[in-house]
Amino acid sequence: MRGSQGSPPASERLIWNPAGPDRDLATACQDLAAGRFRPAKDLLATTGRNWDLRCYQMLLLAQAAAASAAVERWRGEEPENRDAVLLQARTAVIRAIRSQRAKHHSTPALIGLAEKSCLEAAELAPGDPTPWVARLQLYVSAPDEAKPRELMAQVRRRDPWNREGFHRLLAAIGSATGGAVSDVFDMARWASSNAPAGSPVHVLPLVAYVDGFQRESGDSARARLINGDRQWAAVHARLDIERAYQSWFASKARAGPTLLPDLHLMAHALWKGGYFTDAKPVFEEIGRYALTMPWSLHGQAAEVFSRARERCMRTPAPPSS
Repeated sequence: MRGSQGSPPASERLIWNPAGPDRDLATACQDLAAGRFRPAKDLLATTGRNWDLRCYQMLLLAQAAAASAAVERWRGEEPENRDAVLLQARTAVIRAIRSQRAKHHSTPALIGLAEKSCLEAAELAPGDPTPWVARLQLYVSAPDEAKPRELMAQVRRRDPWNREGFHRLLAAIGSATGGAVSDVFDMARWASSNAPAGSPVHVLPLVAYVDGFQRESGDSARARLINGDRQWAAVHARLDIERAYQSWFASKARAGPTLLPDLHLMAHALWKGGYFTDAKPVFEEIGRYALTMPWSLHGQAAEVFSRARERCMRTPAPPSS
């Protein structure tokens, strides 16, 4: 069905790319998938020690590189290039995780290779948190003798408030590994309470609500409908949403680039909590760059995201005092 004035529905105009407006990252991912590593090399060389951005870039680049030999070609040409070694480690982790999900017979060998690659990267780049973040990601699919909090301690020695590290830690102690909901909330609230103003770590409690919702609802559409508002409407949930908004999104200390998954978590929580006016600038910053999560918790992701965005964007601003 077309729009009332001939324009396509909002869902048709969405851009489904986790790179968001970062065109250099999007291009580098495309080239890696096609077997070319030069754009990725140039991109990572300019990122420097912005660890949150670097971890996110490495993650998306590794996902794109997993089905090609581009990283191996780069490593072959520049065996001591730290970025090549780090990206090879993240790519090895992605391959091991995908093999585990597919229940492929090569999984144990790929997990071993991923562990070896991460340790090699950590030795070559001792001040970089990326190899330890990658090991935390691997832990969720293949728990080993190293405990997730021990791995996170290694991350924090290099970057105390590493965004992805805390997300990986929550996943490692959460529902995916049979952990307790209370542990996820405790860790999320501890990190948020201690993180500096403007840090994306302040969105972690919102991750905990997503984890709790998934556990309560499972695959039941009826349970998801029943729990759809309750999870985010409780008094404690609203307090957590308000704190995340004020301490991160609305904070003058927030420094870019702001990563797309954090914006979607914030917009989703504000929408579910009924903070439509506050959600409006978050949706404006998101623009047309859609993600599946967390919108798919409530149905078809494009439809839910578009409906939420429309509801919040049409909310009038409060009268000035």
